Amino acid sequence: KTITTADSLLNEALAMCGNDSNVVPFQKPRVSYKIDIKVGLPVICVDRLQIAEALRSLISKGVQSMRFGGTLTVRAEPVTVESGKKNAKLPHGKYVKFTIIDQGEGVASEMLGRFFDPYISSQHEGGGLALASAYSIVKHHDGAIDVSSKIGSGTTVRMYVPTGTAEKGKQ
Repeated sequence: KTITTADSLLNEALAMCGNDSNVVPFQKPRVSYKIDIKVGLPVICVDRLQIAEALRSLISKGVQSMRFGGTLTVRAEPVTVESGKKNAKLPHGKYVKFTIIDQGEGVASEMLGRFFDPYISSQHEGGGLALASAYSIVKHHDGAIDVSSKIGSGTTVRMYVPTGTAEKGKQ
């Protein structure tokens, strides 16, 4: 693990998307992009390639889901999970939250629990191995990933990565 910044990871993931021959998201007609990186994000201690790959998978999935075009929004912002708050996925601490919002057709509520299932590969129901891998990578980094969606309103995926220092990375 190495210390890095969220903005450099996001830029790396976006560059990877541009080289993805299966998706080539930045050449997809009628898809526009909004990148919103908050100033002063804390550093994170991660395996750069793994987290960049997880982001690439989420971004590519968002682009693929917009068959008729739309805007893909990608955000990075600091968040703090407080003690006593009901959040079963994350312990108390500081995180960088990456949010990917697409304007695709959305995912049916009964399929949201299987969104990261490697055996679900329909464009509208999940992402197969790429999303399952992203989920595993983030969990391995003591983070969390979740999804919300509504048919006709697109999908939002949130990826939380704990902030950290070199001491955390040596564990």
